[in-house]
Amino acid sequence: MREFLDPVLIKEMFDYDGKEGVLYWKQRDRKWFNHDKYHYIWNKRFAGKQAGHIMPSRKYGVINVLNHRYEYHQVVWAWVNGKWPENNIDHIDGDPSNNRVENLRDVTQFQNLKNINKNKGLTPFVGVYKAGNRYISRIRNNYERIYLGSFDTAEEAHAAYCVKAKELFGEYANFGS
Repeated sequence: MREFLDPVLIKEMFDYDGKEGVLYWKQRDRKWFNHDKYHYIWNKRFAGKQAGHIMPSRKYGVINVLNHRYEYHQVVWAWVNGKWPENNIDHIDGDPSNNRVENLRDVTQFQNLKNINKNKGLTPFVGVYKAGNRYISRIRNNYERIYLGSFDTAEEAHAAYCVKAKELFGEYANFGS
């Protein structure tokens, strides 16, 4: 099992700007930094600079600390809440670069999957695809595909999808853009 940094250590290493959702390396006055089993020399050249970087392949931020890579949003969660998330961290608005704490929530994998846009561009609406001159609406729940109907317009089909998504997934529903 992976070992996570103590959230107390995270508070000692970073400052968090809640308005921007950004972590900054703190300035350290001591040459040696001692925290239980962690003993290392603090690198002062990063003090005051934004921590982490974006992984282009994933579009999520990461932070390298003590030879371990941590997901940016998880470190923010630990900094703010004083503990690591129990499950997954979901970006409510779907933007992985928005790490403001009000945009983050601790969710199960199932809940997290309900807040992604899986539409493959078949129509501009989540849960809708075109079949001939009709628009079909459907949704998935627990691996079951649920047919919601055939409609004259994509907007009508999407409205049916939104109603069912809200019923099934509540606040975790994704209605697309």
